[in-house]
Amino acid sequence: MKRYVAVFLAALAASVHAAPVYDASTGVLSLTNIAIPVGTSTVCYDATLSLTGTTPSIQFTLIGGQQVSCNVVPSGTSYNGTALVIQAVTVTGTGCYDVTMSLAASSPTLLFSLSEAKTATCPITLGGVAAVGAPLSGAKVTVYDRTGNEVGSQAAVNEDGAFQTILAPSAAAPFVLVASQQDDELVSVASDASSSNLNITPITNLIASRLSSNGDPKQLVGDVRANPAAASAGAVSAKVAEVNTLLKPVTDAAGIAIDPLTGKFAANGSGHDRILDTVAINIVPSGSNADVEVAIKPQGSDSAQPNAVTFASNASQLPAITSVSASSLAPDGITKLIAALAKSITGCFALPLAQRVSNGQIVAGSACQTMFAGANPAGYLHNGNTVGPDGAFSGLFSDSSTGTAFGNGVFDHTRKNGDIVLSLRKKDTAGNVSYFRYVARNENGALKLIGNQYRYDGGINAFHQLREFVNQPNATYYSVGYTLGVNNSVDAAGNSIFDRVVVTSPKGKQITLLPTSGYSYLTIANSAGNPSGTNFVRFRSVFASAAVTGYPGDYDTGLFFLDASAYPTDASITELYNHSAWQFDYFLAGNKTSTPDATQTYRTKKRAHTIGEFRARPLPSLSTATLAAIKAASVSVPTSSGGVRMAVPLPASGSVAVSWTQPSGSLPVTEVRLWGFSSTGAAFDDNKGVKSTASSANISCAKQTSADPHCSGSNFAANTYYDNLRLKTETLIGDGFEHHYVTYTVPGIP
Repeated sequence: MKRYVAVFLAALAASVHAAPVYDASTGVLSLTNIAIPVGTSTVCYDATLSLTGTTPSIQFTLIGGQQVSCNVVPSGTSYNGTALVIQAVTVTGTGCYDVTMSLAASSPTLLFSLSEAKTATCPITLGGVAAVGAPLSGAKVTVYDRTGNEVGSQAAVNEDGAFQTILAPSAAAPFVLVASQQDDELVSVASDASSSNLNITPITNLIASRLSSNGDPKQLVGDVRANPAAASAGAVSAKVAEVNTLLKPVTDAAGIAIDPLTGKFAANGSGHDRILDTVAINIVPSGSNADVEVAIKPQGSDSAQPNAVTFASNASQLPAITSVSASSLAPDGITKLIAALAKSITGCFALPLAQRVSNGQIVAGSACQTMFAGANPAGYLHNGNTVGPDGAFSGLFSDSSTGTAFGNGVFDHTRKNGDIVLSLRKKDTAGNVSYFRYVARNENGALKLIGNQYRYDGGINAFHQLREFVNQPNATYYSVGYTLGVNNSVDAAGNSIFDRVVVTSPKGKQITLLPTSGYSYLTIANSAGNPSGTNFVRFRSVFASAAVTGYPGDYDTGLFFLDASAYPTDASITELYNHSAWQFDYFLAGNKTSTPDATQTYRTKKRAHTIGEFRARPLPSLSTATLAAIKAASVSVPTSSGGVRMAVPLPASGSVAVSWTQPSGSLPVTEVRLWGFSSTGAAFDDNKGVKSTASSANISCAKQTSADPHCSGSNFAANTYYDNLRLKTETLIGDGFEHHYVTYTVPGIP
């Protein structure tokens, strides 16, 4: 105890994340987040001192200390070896004081005597809950004042979503709060510091969007700096009232109504938090305003389209959401259930490999067995994958995955059979982060992993591509749409198991996917009924240069574009809501009938960006060296059809080296892929998944089917070339944004 006290006192000059509080009714002085240097690191504690005497002088005894997360905030406590100075002690019911105490004794207990106490200005403290339904645990909260400067922060939101920060003495209202985590940011606003509670949620983010000059919630920081009246009490109150009216059908169904900015709630899936689990709010900046969608997450249906409204952030009046029933709400308490599931999966991966797997099987009775429905890993099935070293949860069978943590779970929707679709963040021991969708079943009040029970692979994600023509810059264009993901699964003989897959969009458009030798996924059939070489449906495309007119699909004819009239404007893209349902009909090899062998439905997490929204996002780019090497190596290659195509010869041995740069604000690259062809006309693709911390990769040859001729052993075969190379990035929910490079040229464009 004496050694702890000595270390504690020697470093008491550290910061606190909340005002020191003395409660006269209990005689306890509370100090929070005291940072204590230990060697080259720092450990932080919450400490309490108890009033043990008032005569002949006031005396406190250290009665407890609990280790907590360290947060960088203004210092308010110092100890010079003899005197303990505590600034702005809040004394319940009387105000704040600067207190100086001297060390009276250290044995047998630690005692301080009051030397001086004088009236002080109470610090401004802002705190509340940051949540999206699930707590935003680990997110950083930053507070900006009317000058646009940072005046307070908390490095990591608590596990329960709570945050609290003392602002700098110079801080002046209004205040804008930003909670940031990976590529996600949520904003909140306070016209003054009078509220004892301030929340940061998707709903406060919508309020900030309505206050912002261009609809981007983050722009509110600059708006307040330019004109503090942008977040005046009247302005904020008006926007809160608007949003409350918009969400009234939801809050009425839940039987609750609190101020979304200042109302107190717990991030436990009940009460106001249930509203956050029920409503999906999507705000995408696009130039002078932002496109906003507010949708009710689908419940109990695999095919019904979502109940949603869309509007521009600067709309004079918000549309009304149609009536919402209690059955439309997210399951009560779902956030707690998802958090418990994430904890159980993390507990499994915390076990040593030998305690997870024995003789290729999940250890009976272990946390790794009980996290599955029926405590039966063999019953798990998701997109044709069962649990195994080469299937679902392959990390369970690898020592390198030990210590992987799962968290930040978010409710997505419920299926027709009642199963829960959710997203979890996966973080490995190197700090690499990825997000995955899971399907779980409620068994006796606990969620257990079950998978979607689909026999075949499938999926739909919004996708966006900047297609840069290395040897013809004027041909560069933007495209937005969706990728239809079905792996080209093969049988024991190496032949595809599919004849075709027919996908029906939410608007009834049918698109056929076909297997192709050399491709790892099914590609879209073009107008002639032949494989196009892509699974990306381009809903809308525009040339990057305003000087180039026309429609890219009329020139780059080897790809798949919807007709230019189908989605002629950015506004038309917003008609496909978040959580829209797409139907996949599977026809196995040999099935030429109109009756599918299986039907599976998938929902998008978010709709595709408009062209304007996509242009606003920064993208990674090939390094100067890699781009120069591609240009220098590009040659004219005769094709099997008698034409000529600019392409890069693949190396006779080894792999293709690629490096890239990440501009500020861009998402990390998750995959590098090349597409190529042989002198006989056979098409193929190869790829390399990369960690979020990488900036280079090597793409090797991998044979896709038994008929694939592009590899010679582990090397590329002779007379093979590549003419496409992409850097793919993904959001937390799997929507893709890629910078795609091509070496070929297209006729007709100057």
